[in-house]
Amino acid sequence: MLKRHITLISDFGSRDYYVPSLTARIADINPDASVHHLSHEVGRQNIVEAAFTLRNAYPFFPSGTIHVIIVDPEVGSDRDAVAVEHDGHFFVAPDNGILTLALQTTHPERVVSIKNSPYADAIVSPVFHGRDIFVPVAAWMSRGVPLQITGVHKPELIDLRWGLPSWDRQKIAGQVIHIDHFGNLITNISEKFLDHWAGGAGFKVGMAGWDPLPLSRIYSDVEPGDPVALIGSGGLLEIAVYQADAAALFDVRIGTQIIVSREVS
Repeated sequence: MLKRHITLISDFGSRDYYVPSLTARIADINPDASVHHLSHEVGRQNIVEAAFTLRNAYPFFPSGTIHVIIVDPEVGSDRDAVAVEHDGHFFVAPDNGILTLALQTTHPERVVSIKNSPYADAIVSPVFHGRDIFVPVAAWMSRGVPLQITGVHKPELIDLRWGLPSWDRQKIAGQVIHIDHFGNLITNISEKFLDHWAGGAGFKVGMAGWDPLPLSRIYSDVEPGDPVALIGSGGLLEIAVYQADAAALFDVRIGTQIIVSREVS
């Protein structure tokens, strides 16, 4: 039997039967599949956090991996469910913007609606499509079923994108789009965009009410308890507090504005 990697992302947590029921369905359909739990601690109904997790994890898996994302606030509604091929990987998820955010396109290489897939379970709970649609379709795909026959062709995904930073010659106005487990404030300002804008000139990073920070290379460039701005492992500008929680210290939430300003010579 074909062995293929399947990853799982959800907001189910670990105390209930939800996650074990997913792995049970995979094992029943393809006991040789290799299952990887990327995260089941995504904030409840937080599709942006789910997309951020997927965006930063999926490229490191082998080509052909099938990624299942179950953060589905509108489960049971008329929202669609999709299987997608893109960048050498496969994705199975609700069509609620998660995949557009993660893949940064509404037109991946192939999109199929699986809401009425012949590879879904015969009995589908209206409130647990993850177990009864997404995971069975992914498991059958891991056995070699081609994506294109798991459902009906669909032209594009629901469009939902990261908010882009605004900018002029003197400053960039971005925002916090994710707060990680350590309390680090991750923004929508990419290293590539920052480098292009700065053009080699100096700049500082700040928030309202706090002194601006120079860009550092690593967290420990400052003393414990001090704030630091740097490019994180996902290639995005972030603000952290070395060995402490920046979100708690600064009382910051998703959407807080971050300003990058040119240094005055």
